[in-house]
Amino acid sequence: MNQEFQKIQMVNGKGEEIYYFLYQPSTTIERVVVYLHGLISDISWFRLPEKLSPATSVLFFPRWPRQHVDDYKDWYSNQKQMLDHYKKTHQAKYYHLLANCFGSHSALYWTTVNPETFHSLTITNPPMALKRPFGAIENLKVLRGSFTDKKRLRKCTLETKDFYRIVGPKKNIENNPNVEFSFSEAFYGQIFLLKKWLKQNLKTHTVPTHIIYCSEDEVINFNKSHQALSKIRYPEKVTYMYSDHYLEHLPSKSKFWQSVFDFQQNNEPCYAYSDKYESVLVTGATGFLGIQIVKKLIQNNKKVIALVRDLEIAQKIFKDIGEKLIFKKGDVLEMYSLEAAMENVDVVIHTAGYVNDWAPYQEFKKVNVDGTKNCLMAAHFCGVKQFIHVSSLGVFGDTDQYKLDENNAYQLSSDFYSNSKIEAEIFLKKYCQQNEYPFTIIRPGFIYGEGDNHFFPKLIENLKNEKVKFIGSGQTVLNTVYVGNVVALIESCIGNPQALGESFNIADFDQVTVKKFFTDVARGLGLKIPEKKAPKNIALGLGSVMENTYKLLKLAKAPPLTRKKITFLARHRSINSKKAYDLIGRIPFDYHRGMKLNLDWLKQQ
Repeated sequence: MNQEFQKIQMVNGKGEEIYYFLYQPSTTIERVVVYLHGLISDISWFRLPEKLSPATSVLFFPRWPRQHVDDYKDWYSNQKQMLDHYKKTHQAKYYHLLANCFGSHSALYWTTVNPETFHSLTITNPPMALKRPFGAIENLKVLRGSFTDKKRLRKCTLETKDFYRIVGPKKNIENNPNVEFSFSEAFYGQIFLLKKWLKQNLKTHTVPTHIIYCSEDEVINFNKSHQALSKIRYPEKVTYMYSDHYLEHLPSKSKFWQSVFDFQQNNEPCYAYSDKYESVLVTGATGFLGIQIVKKLIQNNKKVIALVRDLEIAQKIFKDIGEKLIFKKGDVLEMYSLEAAMENVDVVIHTAGYVNDWAPYQEFKKVNVDGTKNCLMAAHFCGVKQFIHVSSLGVFGDTDQYKLDENNAYQLSSDFYSNSKIEAEIFLKKYCQQNEYPFTIIRPGFIYGEGDNHFFPKLIENLKNEKVKFIGSGQTVLNTVYVGNVVALIESCIGNPQALGESFNIADFDQVTVKKFFTDVARGLGLKIPEKKAPKNIALGLGSVMENTYKLLKLAKAPPLTRKKITFLARHRSINSKKAYDLIGRIPFDYHRGMKLNLDWLKQQ
């Protein structure tokens, strides 16, 4: 065995004994390189690079299961457990993922479903075009969908010539000439999907991605890979090298490793930190959340600048604290007004956004994506020390989710607002990582509380008219969050080095169902508690019909029922907000207190 590595044994989620290898040169580790291989995952031939930083740890993850491949998600599941096992006893600042050949499958899946685990991804020779393909009829079966049958396995015999420059695998094959790996048809279907994924998604992959291809390759057909790659929307970096498949073990390995380390180092943001964060500019200052942020910061003696489009309206809203507040007229779509407003500002809190139940995506993109880009680049140009971006838990889609945390993957949905927030976040992360610019992302759930003049007036009207219906049982968890908790999190992030380069999901600590929330509002306001129910599938079908009809007729008004409204009521979403509340240091408002304050305000209205 490679003597620098320590063999670590553990038990996976299925109760199976598995192991991985750890190279830990010292007790102080700054970065970890996680190495995934494909078919030949043997530590005996792996050698550490010569120019490896002493503060770097290397984790070598063999492929589990070893005997055959049904689904790369099996690899990912075990590999993630290995990394979690390492993290229980070790700490590091940066984590990088490096994968070769078939390891690309689990690597891409890993960085898609857990995008904040790694600071960079390097994949070498992803198997987009196999050199020994199956026939047209067999491939047709794969594409047709029969690959879902995991029991149908295909054999792949390893040949000495595939590894003729690498002593370890070559000797293994010579001693065992019938070395075979079994692949299910599902896995061959996944190879096809990987090729499609690389073409369509690398540009929007949130983890900075580097692809290395080589020629003179005995395993991968380089010419076909090159042709396929020419149609790809390029990632951050693509490198072509003249070598064969196992770049990390060849005479050209120094060039290979240098390319990898340069890319990783360029994606280890070192955010500048200052102990002076005195002036704060809030975009969207006259919105529901913006008003509460401004009032809280003024209360705590911060110098606050409110970016507003209408000075007269803003002055009326803040008439009680107007003399303490600086107003700057501007618009997120007008760069010159942003630069003028951000002069001598320490922190920008970006809450401005376009919210609408019924509008084309371009309207959302104009404000929520392009407006965010303008604010971010103006802040960077003006020397603002921290950019706090208020996003949404909607970036995780509209499916049922349990204990959702910051590592969950983005999911597109029928909600244009949420999709625009995804696009804005991707740009923000990539821009700030590449420019080492300090940012923080806040993702609140459904915000309620004093000052909401959008959701509650409609809800109260519908409660009075007995139009409120539960979709399904009404027992799905609603990701509510009292506005005071969101404000407390944002305030805790200002000038906090633990918040730089981080994302925070926040919802109420209590798990509140849709039925409980609506019941509490109705009872608190003396209205009849809703009892009517509607089946989810029927409601979704009716919502879809209404949407298509309104689109066909080009009606500007929103239909009474949309898929967005239905999924809001029918989707189960419980949130893990531990990271957010740990940063705050407490739970400022539990659900009962937040709802009481909300109801007291509604009664006054």
